[in-house]
Amino acid sequence: MEFKVNSGMWGMMFGVPCIVADNFLKLADEAQIKTLIYVLRNNNRICTSDEIARAIGITPEQAEEALLFWEQANVLDSNSSQENKAVFSNGFMNFQPEPEVKVQENSQQNIKEESEERKKNDSSAGLKMSPSEIAEAVNDSSDTKSLFQLAELQLGNLNYTMQKSLIWMNSYLGLPVDVIIMLLVYCKSIDRVSISYIEKIAYSWNEKGINTLPLAETEINHLSETRTFVYAIMKAFDMKRRPTQSQMEYINEWQKASYPIPMIKYAYEKTVEQIEKMKFSYINAILIKWSESGFRTLEDVRNSEAEYKKNNTSKNTEAENSSFSDKYKSLINNI
Repeated sequence: MEFKVNSGMWGMMFGVPCIVADNFLKLADEAQIKTLIYVLRNNNRICTSDEIARAIGITPEQAEEALLFWEQANVLDSNSSQENKAVFSNGFMNFQPEPEVKVQENSQQNIKEESEERKKNDSSAGLKMSPSEIAEAVNDSSDTKSLFQLAELQLGNLNYTMQKSLIWMNSYLGLPVDVIIMLLVYCKSIDRVSISYIEKIAYSWNEKGINTLPLAETEINHLSETRTFVYAIMKAFDMKRRPTQSQMEYINEWQKASYPIPMIKYAYEKTVEQIEKMKFSYINAILIKWSESGFRTLEDVRNSEAEYKKNNTSKNTEAENSSFSDKYKSLINNI
């Protein structure tokens, strides 16, 4: 199949800088390309991010990110007089006869040299790297090129923010390519592919020294078990939202203590029965008391209940009651 330009459509035209076609067709994502085309078409007036978003069907945040991408690529110049707005005005396009991409030599080495200065940063937000420098990093490093190619298989077309994030995880955190890809596969499997979530896990892996495939696999198994345990708790408590940070601390302790889900659910039911609301500290107190009394399963608790009820309805004296049932009476009635 062959195509040719429809000359009848050339009554009105606008230009696209050669630098875009030569350097950024692969690096730029769909929102960035659409944003640039819209701005180029309206090069005789100011375009705001809100207007662009409405016109091309993206969010204002995506529009702002796209505008920043093209500004850092030296295709657009921001209008600094418009404070706190992503505004780009007439005359911003660099239509020099032979546009060149400004790149920093040895960009990979510069990233490593600056890593100590960014050591306290727990995200890629502090990494100042233009799209041109990213392109240079890809050309200079086979590892970076391979990382981008493998990441695209998991996440699709990579936008500028994700590209910068991948370089940050690899060059600053020091995570190998295969470990980063395993992380991406895990995040995709649980439908959590936001940059902030991925970077949060990547940073924690760096802190824990997780930098090999076996260590990453072990950590992912742990994360999967924790996720399953949390969802089981949410279902048992009929929770409609994810647990808060303080609630997660209790849940993590219950998982470490190996409390069975049925036993935790019963403690929840006892809590609602006693105080008519869900309160994690109260549930936790019941579980601790049960554990201290030697109860390890829901069956242990129910057997103690049955024994207590049996002895409570008999005519035996208090001294004749079993110490086991006394423990249950004490821990439930005195929490």
